[in-house]
Formats: sequence, structure tokens, C-alpha cells
Amino acid sequence: MFGVVLLVPEMKRSSSVQVEFGMSSESLLLELEDLARVGWADIWKGPPLPGHPGFDEWCARYEWKPQTVERDLKVLTRHGNVIKLAANGHWDPVVSLKFFDPQWRAETSVVEEKMAVVEEGVAAWQRYTELVSGVWGELTWSGAAGDSDFPESPVDGFWWKPETAKGNPFRLSLWEPSRGVDGPVVLLTLGVAGFTWDAEGGAASVLKIAFCPPAEAASRG
Repeated sequence: MFGVVLLVPEMKRSSSVQVEFGMSSESLLLELEDLARVGWADIWKGPPLPGHPGFDEWCARYEWKPQTVERDLKVLTRHGNVIKLAANGHWDPVVSLKFFDPQWRAETSVVEEKMAVVEEGVAAWQRYTELVSGVWGELTWSGAAGDSDFPESPVDGFWWKPETAKGNPFRLSLWEPSRGVDGPVVLLTLGVAGFTWDAEGGAASVLKIAFCPPAEAASRG
């Protein structure tokens, strides 16, 4: 569940903008460092089925405690966060690894604060990009919806190229694997709810990190 932990120094905001964090910056760094050391070929292959003698051993290898075992595995990490190993409901192969809670989100019901939600989202995306780069190294690409060089997804479904400057992902940071063919494509995406751009109503934005198999591993899956 979301906590009320301050991740990094934040922008001065109106009290009508509600901001929540999925985990502290310290916890996120620990999670990223752990994920940088896992055997990704093993992750993409997926865990043994629950009840199989190797299932508990597979989870223990990464110091994960299984939480739900229906269709997609959710695990509790040693730092107290929940990770979902998404396999489109088929258990394996794993097509993405994500923290169960988004890293950051903001919302308001006040029309006058719409742009504050967008601006704070962009600022948070910039801070998180620096934080992730501290573990995963040099960016492959980072930019905004509407940029002429906005990349196509290497595999269908990682993301969809936005058609306008207000599309989603509104902001994208991308790290391609440098740890061998099975290392993950790391995606940091900022999404802005479509109703944010309406004349009336409120606004919402959300920041997420996902780890997806590189094209070679995905095609094997």
C-alpha cells in the first residue's frame, strides 16, 4: 500500500494537490541494486509451479516470499515491497517485472491545479530518472511525448508511441540492457490521465518503473 513517505525534496505545492509515494528513496535504491544482480534469464523463464519442489527454492534464491500464486506471481521482497512477475495470467514466461504500487502519483479535483499536477509529475520523473541512472547507468533515451525521435517499442506492448504531445507515456526514460542479452529493458514512464486536458474537472499523473525482457528474450518467450 502507498505510504506517506517523502522520497526526495519536492516542489512547493497547493494543499489541493495530493501526492503519494510507493516507497522511500532508500528502499527503491536497495530494490534496484538487488534487481541489478538477479539472474534475468531465470526470471524471464518464470518460476516453477506452486507445489513443485523447486518453487520455494526459486523464491528463496532472491529472498522473495510468495504472496499470491494465481496466474501471476506476486512476491514480498526483503525490503518489504511487493513485486509482480506478470505473465499475462499464464504463470510463465514472465513478460514484465513491476513493483505492485506505482512509484509516485499526484491528483487534484481543482481545475486551477491541473497544470501543477502535470508540472510536479515532470519534476518527479526527472528526479527518478537520475535515481535509476545511479544504478542502471547511462540512459538509452529520455524525452517527452511529441518528440520527433520518440522511440518505437522493441516489442509490442512495452509501450505505445504517443500520437500527440499530450499522449502517454507523457514522459519516458529508457535503459537498454548492458548486462548481457537477458538483462532487462528498464522503463520509467510518466502517465497523465486523459481528463487532465479537459476544460473542467481535476487531474492525475502517475510514475511507474517496469523491467521487461529484451527483444531477443521476449521472442524466445
